[in-house]
Amino acid sequence: MIKSNVIFSGVNGDVGTKVTAQMILLCSWRTVKEISLLLGELSESCPIRPKNAPSDDSGILNEETLHLIGNHFLTLMEETKHRGAFEQAAVGFRLLVSRLWRLVN
Repeated sequence: MIKSNVIFSGVNGDVGTKVTAQMILLCSWRTVKEISLLLGELSESCPIRPKNAPSDDSGILNEETLHLIGNHFLTLMEETKHRGAFEQAAVGFRLLVSRLWRLVN
């Protein structure tokens, strides 16, 4: 196992906290969870540009972006072993799918 003894300096040159591999892993999982929730919220609440609409239309998300978000969620749910990250990916995926079900076209 690799041990990390990197010490980051704090504000004004003060000695900061020693960063370990476990801390980096924890922050990584938290980031995965937060990104899943963010993508789910964006999928649910942002306007979607219709497929044949001009690029100056008010929609923020388009079909390609929705596919990318959906594929991201599917990859997370297929490959993630961290229970909390999987659960948040499932929440985000549910928000995306519920929005897609409400689309008219």
